[in-house]
Amino acid sequence: MKLTGRQRDFLKRILEFYEEIGRPFHYSEIAERFGVSALAAYDMLKVLEGKGLVSSEYVMRGGRGPGRTSLLFFPSPRAFELFEERGGRWEEVRRRILERIKAGEEGILRELASELSEVRDPLAFCAQALAIFALALKRAGRLGLLKGIARMPFGALSLGMMGGVMLGILLSERSFRELLHPEEIAERFRISLEALSPDGLRKLRDFAAELLSGLEA
Repeated sequence: MKLTGRQRDFLKRILEFYEEIGRPFHYSEIAERFGVSALAAYDMLKVLEGKGLVSSEYVMRGGRGPGRTSLLFFPSPRAFELFEERGGRWEEVRRRILERIKAGEEGILRELASELSEVRDPLAFCAQALAIFALALKRAGRLGLLKGIARMPFGALSLGMMGGVMLGILLSERSFRELLHPEEIAERFRISLEALSPDGLRKLRDFAAELLSGLEA
């Protein structure tokens, strides 16, 4: 996929804006933030959408009388992956999580849970959610239940089953329900998992194996 320098810069700024506001945006918001005309912002977003780097959806707007729809945009998973490949973003996320777990930081479970709502990258979200669930299970002495699933053949199914098993156990523990809001995390985990490319799934599976190995040490 070829991008001009202007398109690449525009996409990077879109990712930063999306991570800042945490929701899909209207092209007029991009125009105001970037200091360009509404038409220029719309045209660039459509170009990036044509390259599979931006997605859009029509959302019903409230108000008096019949509802109106508004076209909102948001970065696609491929946009996040593109900058991971160029800037080593995934390696930074992976290393940060694993190093914090290895160091055995006090309160890391609560810290990772509180940070999760700010994570927009699908791969980073799945990795941090897995780390949270695994840490909670280790605290409950149930980490061994994940070993069999982690050894299953590569694919979204085994990772999805891992998330399902962890969710079921966490829901049975009142202290975890209050701390983690497992249902919300599991739903975002499912959506983020479905958005990953085969390469993203491979990275997540490798991370899961490293995570379990580190927690067992």
